[in-house]
Amino acid sequence: MTLTRHSTLAASPASGAAGGAGLADGEGRSGHSRGILAESSTDGVQILKVKPEIFLASILLEPNRWTPGRIPSVAVSAWSARAREAGFDGWELFENHYRLAGADERAAIAGGPLPIRVFNTYAEFTETGSDERRAALATALRLGARAIKFNIGNDQSRIPHYRAAVAEAFEFLGGQARLWCECHPDTWLEEPGRIPDFCSPWRDWPFDVILHPFQSGPAGVQRWGRMLGHHLVHAHVQTRSPDDPERFARLSADPAHSDECLAALWEIGFDGSFSLEFAAPTAGPKDEPEALFAAARNDLEFLRERWPNSAAPI
Repeated sequence: MTLTRHSTLAASPASGAAGGAGLADGEGRSGHSRGILAESSTDGVQILKVKPEIFLASILLEPNRWTPGRIPSVAVSAWSARAREAGFDGWELFENHYRLAGADERAAIAGGPLPIRVFNTYAEFTETGSDERRAALATALRLGARAIKFNIGNDQSRIPHYRAAVAEAFEFLGGQARLWCECHPDTWLEEPGRIPDFCSPWRDWPFDVILHPFQSGPAGVQRWGRMLGHHLVHAHVQTRSPDDPERFARLSADPAHSDECLAALWEIGFDGSFSLEFAAPTAGPKDEPEALFAAARNDLEFLRERWPNSAAPI
């Protein structure tokens, strides 16, 4: 498959600023350090390939991710060395893996060989003055996270309250980390066309956006790219079986669909990072850490091989 870079991501509909303006060589729009690999093609033409950062979401390893209270059963620190050896660039850390852990486990997570890159909080962004949210943001900063994944509510009448909560969080972070909206289904911002309107009071948006390319499909990726421009900075990786839309699957289970989604990301100019969020055994009979980690490694290898699966001439 031959891929062509287009300019969909060159300017956001809100800011109109060039998506790559002011970035140093090797730095993506999300501000992440990017590995640049120069290679030679078979016809002797030098090509440029960019190695993305790919994180492991600790919630992927957690069988209790959706149980009442979300009480963790997995000690994340025990997986840090293995994840690093497998080729992951950092954790997307589920807050309960740290917040509900003992002092020794907290210290092991913070001082482990795999850095915390994204902090996944379920604290509400619905009102100002939330002690839970403030504590989550403070923890993220203390751990050195670059970004905090969040969601807002789904009540249109409370949008001013949601904006105020986002503004408060943005001010609290003081530029030390970035807010990333997951814009999850059943939240007001699940529809990408609503996001520029939500951010209209700000000259510069207070958050960037996570997309789910393998669930959205190629057309969905194109749509999110058209509407959100360079604010698309991170992708959550999870996909479903081509035979059963309720069953999680490996990216390699339907390589044609996975390649089409990656092609769409390439075409909109996406140069952000990825987190492996859920893997094949999730919610199934083998939903346990060893099987989940094996599936995550399979997806990691697929991404490393296929993204980008074409490159631009230097």
